[in-house]
Formats: sequence, structure tokens, C-alpha cells
Amino acid sequence: MLVGMLRAVLSNLKNLRELVLDDNSFSGSIQSTIGDLKELKELSVHANSFSLNLQEELGNLQNLQSLDPRVNLFSGNLPSTLGNLISLLYFDASQNRFTGPVFPENWKVDGA
Repeated sequence: MLVGMLRAVLSNLKNLRELVLDDNSFSGSIQSTIGDLKELKELSVHANSFSLNLQEELGNLQNLQSLDPRVNLFSGNLPSTLGNLISLLYFDASQNRFTGPVFPENWKVDGA
């Protein structure tokens, strides 16, 4: 089990395609530099203790297909920039403390 906070050093991994940090004890927030990982296809931080808001910079991850921040302590609104994730196939943000609309009006969601 890994404990602590994620560091901005992750942004140096420019060719990273999968970041799976499930079932650890990470806390704090996901750094805004996560948006620098342009090749990322999967981001899973399921079952940690992340808190605060999801970063707006997640919307920069145009290749992201799977986003799984469930079972954490995230709060606030879901970032409107998540609507930019045109490749997203899977998203589960359950068991957090989010407020506000699930699909803000600027999200590009088919059938919503």
C-alpha cells in the first residue's frame, strides 16, 4: 500500500498511457500537472483518500478513455472541462462528495 500525496514529477512521464493507483492511501489532490500527460488513456485512482476538487486540467487529456476516481473524498463540482474528453468510454465518480450537475450543459454527451 502506498501512502502520501502524488507529486508533480508524474508530469515528466510524457509517454505514460496507463496510471492505475487503486486501493492505496493517497491523499490531498491530484496535481494540475496531470493535464500534461497527453498520451494517457486510463486514469484510475479508485479507493484512496484524495480530496478537494478534480482538476480542470483533466480536460486536456484528449486520449483518455477511462477515468475512475470513485471511492475517494473528492468534493465540489465536476470540472466542466471533462466535456472535452471526446475519447472517454468509461467514467465512474461514485462514492465521492461531488455537488452540482452531473452533466454540465457544455459537456458533449450523446443521448443526455
